[in-house]
This record gives sequence, C-alpha cells and structure tokens, in this order.
Amino acid sequence: PFQACTTQHMRPPRADDDGLRRRSPPPMGSLATLGRHVPHKARQVMTDLYLGGGGIEAIDGKALEEYESLECLWLNDNQISKVQGLGRAFRLKELYLQNNAIVSISSPSCSLRHIKFLQTLDLSNNLLEGLATTLEALSSKLYLTNLNLHGNPLCNEPNYRLTALQRLPQLRIFDLAAVTDESRAEASALLCSPRITKPFGFGSRVLPFERTSHVRGAA
Repeated sequence: PFQACTTQHMRPPRADDDGLRRRSPPPMGSLATLGRHVPHKARQVMTDLYLGGGGIEAIDGKALEEYESLECLWLNDNQISKVQGLGRAFRLKELYLQNNAIVSISSPSCSLRHIKFLQTLDLSNNLLEGLATTLEALSSKLYLTNLNLHGNPLCNEPNYRLTALQRLPQLRIFDLAAVTDESRAEASALLCSPRITKPFGFGSRVLPFERTSHVRGAA
C-alpha cells in the first residue's frame, strides 16, 4: 500500500529516539505511479513521501511540483546520479538520498542550494569525491544538524570527520554518531593548527597538524 502521509502521527517510521539509527518505510514506487492513486488535493498537502527502491534514475521535478507541502522525502536505494529537480521542494526538512550513484553536490545545477531549511540529509553510500567542495556546498545550510556521508570515497581523505565538524559546526549527528564536546574541541584545534612546510621533491609538502615543538627540536 502507498505510504503517503499528511500529519505527524501518520508519518512512517524514521529515526529512533536517540536519532542515530535510520529506518525506512516500505517501497512506494515512482511519482507517476503515485499520481494515479492519490487525488490531486491529497498530493498538495502531503508532508512525507517515500520513493525508495523504485529504480529511479532522475528526479522528476515537474511531477514533484504538485507536492507543495513536502517536508520529508525518501529517494534512497535508486539509481540517481544528480541531485536535480528539487528546486520547488524548498520546504523540505529531511532528505534521504542514501544508496544511489550521486557523484557531486557542488555543481551549479544541484537542487540542494534551493532547500534553505534542510535539517537532515543522508548521502551515505554514494560516489561523492572532494571533501572540501562537498562541505562548501553544504556550508550555507544553517539548519542542517544531521548529516550522513559515510560510504563515499571522500571519507578516505585525511581528517575527514574533524574537517567536516570544523566546516559545519552546527552538526549534532554526523555519520549516525552524536557529535560530542570533545570532537568539537578537536575540530576547533584543527582549525588553529600551524601550517608547517618541509622540502618534498621539487616543491614543498604542507603538514598542517605537526606540533610546533617538532620544529623547535629540529632547529
């Protein structure tokens, strides 16, 4: 059965009370399929919409325009490579895009820049590269407190977690783990670390986190 919800009490299950684990409702299908089963007036007042696991390759922005009140959208477990078509979904507070094939969110055509009040964003298990550009694309999301980037190639970059917490200090949950005061302090220290250079090949290598005492000892 379709799981389109219009009230808080009718929402399908999402995070547990601790906000760290994720649960998704059963599959719903595509927007085209949904449109044949739900009256137009009902689509206008839906707050939650689940379209996970439907083999979707691109977000149908035209069809999505009818869902004027959307606050929570599941598009997980599809074949989406670009985050486009969400320009009119500016009321979204929660967006689940995990387990897709998204390669970037920093292009000018990415719809995330239109979603000003986003609070929860799941981009885990995609193909995102470039930690700096990805975090820059999210830096304007002042209300974003729950972010998941786990399982992307950018996770292999040095100081991945601390860099993310440094660039997005408003986060309370990152990669399904609570952000502690200790991790915030460590991220803040990362920002203040001196930049030390050492000869390397024909140029120089920057070692931003080496202790100043090492330099004194080498002198």
